[in-house]
Amino acid sequence: MNLQKAFSLWEVLCVLLILSLLAASNATSSVLSYYHSWSDRQQLHQANRQLQTAIATSRSLAIRSDSPVQLCGGVSCNGRWSDGISLLQSGHSTPYQTWAFPELIDLVWRGFPARKTAISFLPTGISNFQNGSFYFCFKGIQQMRVVINKAGRAYEDPAFIAGGAC
Repeated sequence: MNLQKAFSLWEVLCVLLILSLLAASNATSSVLSYYHSWSDRQQLHQANRQLQTAIATSRSLAIRSDSPVQLCGGVSCNGRWSDGISLLQSGHSTPYQTWAFPELIDLVWRGFPARKTAISFLPTGISNFQNGSFYFCFKGIQQMRVVINKAGRAYEDPAFIAGGAC
């Protein structure tokens, strides 16, 4: 008698089920990992847009109102750039506008002068020769740099290579 050796349909289905469960769990973890890195990048880009909007708004307000304007670190102008930024018009005690950053993002100012708590914009729109760079740091690592020139204009540095310590 000829005996044929093969797997039954039930055995094949069980093996396929186990393999598909393993593949699904692996795919889920990689999708979650991708989502977290995508979410981190989106937070950085949003903070970058907020900073550049704040600088442009400060400059524009100084020109329109023909009076000095200060862009200061911290929502309450306490000098802590990572907390957010506030826009103050000359002669006003309350901020014209404020922007807050996500908790995991640190904003570090490096430039002239080194320990700057606010950037002043003159009625002409220039930044009163206060040039330098803002570094966006995520989890202690520099990720992005926004340069502000003496004329008060800001731009993201396309040649910046991320990875330095904050």
